[in-house]
Amino acid sequence: MVTSKKNLKKRDAAAVPNVRAVVGKNLQGLLTNLGWGASEFHQRTGLSTHFIAGVLRGDQNISIDNLHVMAKALGIDVHQALNPRFEAPDKPLSLEMLKLSNRDVDGLRKSVAKLSNGPRAALAQQLRRLLAANGLTVAALGGEIGIAPSTIQKCLKGTQNVTVETLEAIAHGLGVAPFVLVLPTDT
Repeated sequence: MVTSKKNLKKRDAAAVPNVRAVVGKNLQGLLTNLGWGASEFHQRTGLSTHFIAGVLRGDQNISIDNLHVMAKALGIDVHQALNPRFEAPDKPLSLEMLKLSNRDVDGLRKSVAKLSNGPRAALAQQLRRLLAANGLTVAALGGEIGIAPSTIQKCLKGTQNVTVETLEAIAHGLGVAPFVLVLPTDT
């Protein structure tokens, strides 16, 4: 379902939730359940409190790499943070996050781009699958959604750290929800 970026903006905002607002709501729900504020989350992620506050408000157009760091610090996957139907559990989904030391978080932030099972790799696999299923070329998709084909090519290679808004535009062009593009694959 390739649609132009102009048509995406014309859609009713209530019908298509803003991906930044979804991310903010989902992360805020988890932080509330944990009793954490932005400063505690800063200590767990190494991201600035100003940046975190912007993400939680839905004002910040976060990259999938930074979203990966935030999601792992909260014990969830990136696709869960992007899913508008995700409901924050009363208890953390993973106690693994409580075991993360500051050194682990630093390592995660530095290596997220190279993860074979990270959000970039999942995006590359899902994008390949959906382009083939829809019979689309990179140039056709890029032209329709207003994103440079070179950016989409980098996504296919797993080398592009896209923002959630770019992810949303690609998802709409392919007729799927943004979280579908970062669902882990079994390969």
